[in-house]
Amino acid sequence: MVTKKKGLKAKISGVLLTAILILTMMPWHVMADDAAPAEGTAAANTLTTESEGVSKETANAATEVAAQEKPAVTSANEKPTTTSPKASKKVVTTTVKVAYKDGTPVEDGVVFTLDDPVNNDQKDYEVKNGKLELQLISDREYRLGISWDDEKMNTHKIVEADANLGTIPVGISAEGKTLVWYDRQNKKLLESKPVTKVTLKEIDDNSETPSEPQPDEKKRVDKGKLANVRDIEVVLDDGTPMPDGVQLELIDMSRVADWSYEFEKFTVKGGKIHGVKMKAETQYKIGMDTANPSYADYTIVGAYNSKHLMRIYARYENEYPLYYDYDEGINGAEKPIAKLVFHKVKEQSELENPAATSSITVLKVSDGGYAAKAGLPFRLVRKDNGKSKVIYSEQGELTINTEANVPYELKLDDNDTFVMKDKIEFTMKKNKQGKYNPIVEGYDANDIDGYLQCRLIELVRKDGKKPGSDSVNPGGNNGNNSGDDGNPCGPCDECAKFKPEQYAKIFEKEKVILKNMPVLRKASANEYKPIKKKITFIFYNATTQTVETKVQSSNGVLPDVEMIKGHNYIVFAEDGDFEMPNAYLVLNKTGEKPVPSKQNGRKVDAFYLTLRQMYVSNPEVAKRVAYTLPVFDKDHNPVDNVKIKFVSEYEQVTATVKDGVVEYSLIEDQNYMVYVDDSRYTLDSFPMTMKDKSEWGAAKYAFNHFSCGSVNELILKPKSEEGKNNTTLIDIDNTTAVTGLNFGKGDYLVSVRKLPKESVKGLEGKDYEVLDIDMINMYRTELSKLVRGNFKVSRLVPDGKDVKQVYYVDKDGKLVKVPFKQILASDGGYIVSFDMSSMSMYNNVIEYTDHKPAEPEKPTEPEKPVNPGNDQGDNNNNNTQPNVPNPSNNGDVTNSASDYYVANGNLVWNNDNNGLLIIVKSKTDDEKTFERFRGVEIDGKVVDPSNYDVVKGSARITLHTSYLKSLKPGKHAVTVRFDNGSLNSEFTVASHMAKKAPNGKIVKTGDSMGFEFMFTFVIASLLLGVVIVMRKKSA
Repeated sequence: MVTKKKGLKAKISGVLLTAILILTMMPWHVMADDAAPAEGTAAANTLTTESEGVSKETANAATEVAAQEKPAVTSANEKPTTTSPKASKKVVTTTVKVAYKDGTPVEDGVVFTLDDPVNNDQKDYEVKNGKLELQLISDREYRLGISWDDEKMNTHKIVEADANLGTIPVGISAEGKTLVWYDRQNKKLLESKPVTKVTLKEIDDNSETPSEPQPDEKKRVDKGKLANVRDIEVVLDDGTPMPDGVQLELIDMSRVADWSYEFEKFTVKGGKIHGVKMKAETQYKIGMDTANPSYADYTIVGAYNSKHLMRIYARYENEYPLYYDYDEGINGAEKPIAKLVFHKVKEQSELENPAATSSITVLKVSDGGYAAKAGLPFRLVRKDNGKSKVIYSEQGELTINTEANVPYELKLDDNDTFVMKDKIEFTMKKNKQGKYNPIVEGYDANDIDGYLQCRLIELVRKDGKKPGSDSVNPGGNNGNNSGDDGNPCGPCDECAKFKPEQYAKIFEKEKVILKNMPVLRKASANEYKPIKKKITFIFYNATTQTVETKVQSSNGVLPDVEMIKGHNYIVFAEDGDFEMPNAYLVLNKTGEKPVPSKQNGRKVDAFYLTLRQMYVSNPEVAKRVAYTLPVFDKDHNPVDNVKIKFVSEYEQVTATVKDGVVEYSLIEDQNYMVYVDDSRYTLDSFPMTMKDKSEWGAAKYAFNHFSCGSVNELILKPKSEEGKNNTTLIDIDNTTAVTGLNFGKGDYLVSVRKLPKESVKGLEGKDYEVLDIDMINMYRTELSKLVRGNFKVSRLVPDGKDVKQVYYVDKDGKLVKVPFKQILASDGGYIVSFDMSSMSMYNNVIEYTDHKPAEPEKPTEPEKPVNPGNDQGDNNNNNTQPNVPNPSNNGDVTNSASDYYVANGNLVWNNDNNGLLIIVKSKTDDEKTFERFRGVEIDGKVVDPSNYDVVKGSARITLHTSYLKSLKPGKHAVTVRFDNGSLNSEFTVASHMAKKAPNGKIVKTGDSMGFEFMFTFVIASLLLGVVIVMRKKSA
């Protein structure tokens, strides 16, 4: 006998959320924080010292020697006075202003002396036009003071002079243009202390003379507010300025997961970049991304394990940005980045980045089962070196960067509200597929139960109170927070995670017109010209997930395009000669220029196209994103020869898994439902969108539209576990519930709107309602079209009404009948339940009639078994009838009877130790009953497989005694799930206080043990919890 019993560990593995797992691993050029640090090169942009004419090979060697010899604590604004023996000094000319204390320029002819203490040499310079023009050998200490031969020596002194010297200790770097203070004690140049002015005061002026120039008090900018940044020098490692016209990118790392984010671009002019603005205390990367025209020409010097991008952040107004330390973040020592140093590439091998061995992991933060509020200060501590950085949570989420083979501890810093429930320690480890994952302490790298990304950070409130108004995630929007009262969404006053006004823009109807949009091509480095050719543009409304408009340009201008006010649009160019990155924009007023989908103040003034390298005969194919994903079973073993289907509103793509990998090609920015077409496997289906984000350093990218997280692999589960992770969404009015997928625990909801009756035709004079039932993705405030699935919708029936028919409205406006069932709820009311194969695609219509008490349906006698009589183990007589309703014959309802029936009569458990045997047979193909078995639900809740056994012989299910003892005496609904349907029945638990008859047999107690056929075809997952909630609210 083969037993089909599931262990607890198998269940846990099955429950792991694919939507959470795929959020995590993003080891790309920009997103991943690369591995091995180059200590001492953190500020190489201000530390390079090369002579004119020195070869780049020598320059690189000199930089490496300086990095090896320099202590790791050297700040980015400090310059060693010694250089590598391979690098010679250079003569640098610079100017410095000279003025009196009241600001009046010092007259021409006043003589100053520049003293070279190394060579015991002095050189005099005369003031001309209020300035001194000085010549210095780079990287050497000098002392600037009034000449002993000038009469000012007897009447004035220098304000900025060192008190012990009477002169200013100064120097200049090989790449510098400005004098800086020389730290005599530590023998280094201080790039952060420029000497741009020499001030004279009268000799009897005894006001304090500082030993160092005192910088003006810096104005600190609040976190998240924009800070203006000083102009940043951009030079080559031979000291020459970067050529004008070279482009640099500034990437806000807090926004890279935003599809519509377009990072800032700056053009070098005069050896500098100007006008940089950054959000304070936020990590950025600056340099050249993969889409940069100069990407293959230059590498950046001194970045943390990257050849093209350096981490920086801003803190002060009108100051240089600061170096962002990988391990300490913004909490590290302040190291100003006054200049960016690049190396001119000679060999292709110089472009290769170090192997990425780090990842970004998104963790869920739970406040008693609810998504915790934003802004909580978590601290990520490296246990190998003690360094740490503070990371602030978003609403219900925490994003951390971790590095391979490094042990970490995650802590919560002191705050007014929470402490962490459990200690979290983990290490980035590589599994047998060669992929790194953050693994919880004590687990093997190949044990999926140890994946940190599959766990919650559970918080405990210091005051012991339950989550309140600061909670983001109501219990009702994930189906996993069932309370003792059977309410799956907790107290009703906490059910409203989002108010309708927060997503009202999705249903906006006001139209605006995009006028005179230029269509341009790049003619030269800084010149664009109109494209005379007719170019086709497709306007895809991302807010409603709809292709709205296809237009052609004429003489370099688009015709007027009608758009919905405030909606997010993605614009595609479709042409064989020209191409354009997808444009993401919003239009708020007719005649105005659109803005990017995420407002940053910049207008989209034109569509800029480039000429393709080769003509494309089918530009639609060019819009596709080719991608590969590894595919594993739940034990993380590669699978083979499994069909994966990707279904959108416009097409279906089928791909076959080969050797653990599936290769496919989907149209960019369109949603596809992902599911498995295989009798052995299933997965938690989800909507996926492809992105080609080469500018991030990752050429292509797959998104999960439930969570907007990345998809890095597909995890398949046994077919028997299909649907076990499904959750239920309930609308804000508690009148409608939807199940059929695992909707995750994120910002995802169901919206139900009543539409005017006039919006449909054919039911004039009848009693009906028109419903727009939509799935909403609140991560992006977008409609979420789920074009393929098996969804069950349940809605409260108004008092005094019966449902006559349910319809959906097709694309032509025609009414299409939908099978339905009106179910008697436990409080005496009714709900209507019907199936839909998609969501957010079609409106529904429910037609009503006045309520009439229904006569009980007479059950249908099944065909007699081939071998009539009791099967072994049956505990009742063989006069059995299946608990199946007779299909309605009125022509309006087309519900079909279940193929399955209970073969061992009335089901009663009399408190014995044998458990309760339920034998389920199929009327049509009983040989496959066992292999089609999926699971058991009792009273609307999935029963853990550890609480029952199921064996062959049709499907012989034995509920364990220990489980039955947990049920209250009385009747209980049971649903047995199969691949091709389900059986709804009931059984009775006799009173636990039943008396024994004299012959030792149990005396039956309670209600009649016969079937109540009018309650059949109950949707077990909704009967109890959902109905109670909805009836409470409607009452």
